[in-house]
Amino acid sequence: MNLYEKNIKDLREIVNELYSHVSSVGAYSNLATEIERSCSNLTQAIDEYEKMIKEKDLL
Repeated sequence: MNLYEKNIKDLREIVNELYSHVSSVGAYSNLATEIERSCSNLTQAIDEYEKMIKEKDLL
């Protein structure tokens, strides 16, 4: 596993961990909604980063 793969893996784990904590609380407050939305945005950004890295043949 190279550094890029490790970074992507670590970022996905962090986002999943954050999302699981919000989900486990079961709170449907505005804060929980915003955190879930942010997790989704982070996941999309990670996907784009991974795609860019693959296009540059760095993975």
